[in-house]
Amino acid sequence: MRARTTLHQEHIYRMLEQTLVPPTTVTELDQDTILAATSRLSDIRGDASERYQLDSILTPALLKRLPSADEAQWIREYFMTTAAEGFDRVKAAKTRWARTWHDTDNLESVMSACWQDPVTVGALFGIDALVVIDGALWRQVAGRPGLIFEGLLTETAQERLANALPWDASPENLESVVFLVGAFARLSFVHGQRTSRAAHQAAGMAASGMIRASLSERRRAIVVDQFLDTPLNQELACDGVSRALCAIVRVAPQPTQNPAPTSPEGAHS
Repeated sequence: MRARTTLHQEHIYRMLEQTLVPPTTVTELDQDTILAATSRLSDIRGDASERYQLDSILTPALLKRLPSADEAQWIREYFMTTAAEGFDRVKAAKTRWARTWHDTDNLESVMSACWQDPVTVGALFGIDALVVIDGALWRQVAGRPGLIFEGLLTETAQERLANALPWDASPENLESVVFLVGAFARLSFVHGQRTSRAAHQAAGMAASGMIRASLSERRRAIVVDQFLDTPLNQELACDGVSRALCAIVRVAPQPTQNPAPTSPEGAHS
């Protein structure tokens, strides 16, 4: 349900074409997002987005404190290597804490970018890609066609998670969703106070790879970036600080295969 009346298309065009600085005699109470963006230059305080942009600017001193290119590469390689080797050990032990993707899994073809596309694999340093399979939450392993167990989801938890999605979803739809969670604690070793920027960039790169993979299978996928953070973070066991949801990839159902035509009765090949 929308919290305000949808503006007419012509109204929006007129607002975008007019000056961004309104008359000084005009005062608007409780502006919505579009109106606030139109008149934002009249407010010296700015909004939260602008303040974050300014707060995350690097000064010469802050830039010098960041890891060198070699150090950043070593940190990334350490994560990638330990994550892959850890998965291999757990999988070889045949425990229930790791699993590989199967052809029958709904998202297998979409998630293949996480071990076949180098850009998507690299992006997994900055985000954790979480999926729901058989009532459990799993984390994709960078560079491997496999998953590490994150936690069980009771039927009630699955209902809460589905209800928290910003579209009409049911628990059965959860297996068509990828949750891209920013790994802020991990990224902070490399990016410092620009960690949040880096997490969202990584989420965008990973989502792009998944969308390309879905298109190759003739499946539609979209990125959802507007949602209520708190309930989703709670159900995904994210504290909102060291880990927090950045984006969601919503994937359409697999296309149904048309049955092969049968020969009419009496026909001969």
